[in-house]
Amino acid sequence: MNKVAPIYYLLILFFISVLVRLPHIDRPLSSRYEWVTAHTLVTLNIWMEEGITRHNFNPIYTFTNPNDHHIKCPISGVSDEEGNYYYVSYPPLAFILPFILFKVTNLPLSALTLESFNILLHFLCSLLIFFIIRNIYQSKRGERAALAGSLVYIFATPNLWYHANVYFSDILVQLFFLLSILFYLKYSIQVERQRFHLLLTCTSVFLMVYTEWLGLLAGGILCMHALFIRKDIKVSFLIALSSLTAIALFVFQYSSIAGMDSYIDTLLHRYAERSGNSGPVSIFDSGAHVKFLTMYMRNFFPFFILIFFSLACLLISKKRNLQVSNRTELMVLALVGIPVLLHHYLLFQFTIVHELSLVKGTVPVSLIVAFLSYRVLKRTDLPEMTALRYLYYIVFAGMLCMSTYFYYTHILKPSEYLSLRLGTQIKETSNADDTIFFKTTKTLGGSMIKAPKNFVMAPQFQYYSGRCIQVVPNENEAVNHLKEYNKKQGIIYTIENSLYKVESVRRVYNPDYTDNPDLNNSSSLP
Repeated sequence: MNKVAPIYYLLILFFISVLVRLPHIDRPLSSRYEWVTAHTLVTLNIWMEEGITRHNFNPIYTFTNPNDHHIKCPISGVSDEEGNYYYVSYPPLAFILPFILFKVTNLPLSALTLESFNILLHFLCSLLIFFIIRNIYQSKRGERAALAGSLVYIFATPNLWYHANVYFSDILVQLFFLLSILFYLKYSIQVERQRFHLLLTCTSVFLMVYTEWLGLLAGGILCMHALFIRKDIKVSFLIALSSLTAIALFVFQYSSIAGMDSYIDTLLHRYAERSGNSGPVSIFDSGAHVKFLTMYMRNFFPFFILIFFSLACLLISKKRNLQVSNRTELMVLALVGIPVLLHHYLLFQFTIVHELSLVKGTVPVSLIVAFLSYRVLKRTDLPEMTALRYLYYIVFAGMLCMSTYFYYTHILKPSEYLSLRLGTQIKETSNADDTIFFKTTKTLGGSMIKAPKNFVMAPQFQYYSGRCIQVVPNENEAVNHLKEYNKKQGIIYTIENSLYKVESVRRVYNPDYTDNPDLNNSSSLP
């Protein structure tokens, strides 16, 4: 296998993975975490309209229309004096980077372009895994193992969906996570250009921390490795400085919205919720741990089979001497695996509730398969082991196919595209003077999210309607909202008894509105 061949094969097989997903790209955003794609698009659309600097690069979630202000959004955390809500649960780079990309390239902002960007990230991450593994072995056999690891990352069941249809901070951080590991690995094993690789490592760590909380954990592990294993205080200090600079930047940004106290309170509340300290899923719940293992088994079952088959191949060929472990392998696996495990357990409820978190696990799984593949290939390179080597190739290909099959059976679910239908109806029956209300007391199949005081709408409805939506249990609550914020009128869409259609549409008025004091309390739309 020459130097060009592995990348060539990787390109071909990645293209096949795109073909597998192509029928499900650019369809209306609906279920299976596509709400986070809609969330991102809402923020990017507002930035495109108003300018990113107006909101100090903070991920805003409230549209320009004054009648959309003071409406709590399901995923927002902090609001300013004007009633604009901002998302502060993650650092902002996952919003800023695609905005810059679309602005510079003048590409239209849509679900398709954002999904295409996500697929590009998928390819880049698989390429980085290839380079990490190839740098460990630096041999032709190592290139085959590197290809094996990349293919696991490409065809892992969660990645086929989440690295295409679902874009958010959890996805972008994978790129900078792998970049930081690659550059730190190069710094550790290569004598030449060490300063350059250290600079790239620190830059990647900064971007990683500025993207998602996994970055903070991974940066901390890199810092400790440099300090306690490499005994290199300077490198440890520079990595720590990169992490702290990123933290200082987004803390400064978010605290500028409504003050430091408001931001810290929101952050602590979100951590208590996502860790399980204030939620139904606790790290001390044995049943939750069983669910955690079940989630991994369901999503990575083909590659667990492959791991066990690899171990069986090694036992069959045990007569041949081979080094059991490699210090560089152990280093990379620790630098990758420990942050992922910490993320899972420090944010335990988030992990159990959101299967999206399993995308982080695809990196250590890919590396484990690659390391075992290298040993199997090395032990089966004798003529008498040729049959076993080809059997391994067949089983490997079979597991890739099985993982793709699970993508269709475990991930893809039929959808009624409720959000597109209702979003279109809102556009057709309302105007800019209306405040939009949904009347319901039900979750409606997950379309409503339970908030502390009431239900709130899933982001897909915001995206397709271009409006913020206040959920109310009755008409009086809608009128009270109009009075509290001196809004003129609103429309109530009642969807109490059916998931697929609006049962009634009714306009309500604010009797205390300063410019229209004589309006009646309510009237039916024609």
